[in-house]
Amino acid sequence: MPPRKRPTPPASADAAPTLTKKERVLMMSRYLGTYFAYKAYAVVRECTLPMVRVQKNGKVSIARYEKVRADLIAINHRHQTVIVETKSCPADFRSDAKWESYLPLCNKFYFAADPKTAEYIRAAIVERKMKGVGVIAVETVDRVRLLQNVRFIRPARSHECLLEPAEILWHMALRGSGFVFPGRLQCGNSFMPPEEYWPDSVLP
Repeated sequence: MPPRKRPTPPASADAAPTLTKKERVLMMSRYLGTYFAYKAYAVVRECTLPMVRVQKNGKVSIARYEKVRADLIAINHRHQTVIVETKSCPADFRSDAKWESYLPLCNKFYFAADPKTAEYIRAAIVERKMKGVGVIAVETVDRVRLLQNVRFIRPARSHECLLEPAEILWHMALRGSGFVFPGRLQCGNSFMPPEEYWPDSVLP
């Protein structure tokens, strides 16, 4: 008589749900945003900025009709600007052909990813000699303290930002206001506050 198969135990109601790639990136952005806000930065997600180019003669040109979108941008009261590009996997990092276009728009630039992918990115940066680029490892599991989720595993070198702080702040304010041209109001902003807020329990 063949042995009877043991029944598969039902999943616990308290078990952490498996996140999709999109949900992991969103969770990373939330932890990063909370970190920078705790450090007294103004921070927004998916902010559109104009394209800035440095010509061979050293002249800086700003193409306001050509846009780039930063996954996360943060600026402090001294107008030091940080841009973070979130990556869901090594292939996502390898396929990024636009990351250099962010460098003139900030003082520090980072890639952020889950710890395993972040280690891959750090090694790739060293191999490719991508000078000045930092890496942040972000855990996407719930933890008691924020600083356990966000770790800077490679520092970013500070460089000159070629876009005026006033213009960066204008784009951030436009992104955060909820209004888009020609005056349409989107959800999830100060004019239409959400019912739930990011819990204080993640703060240090």
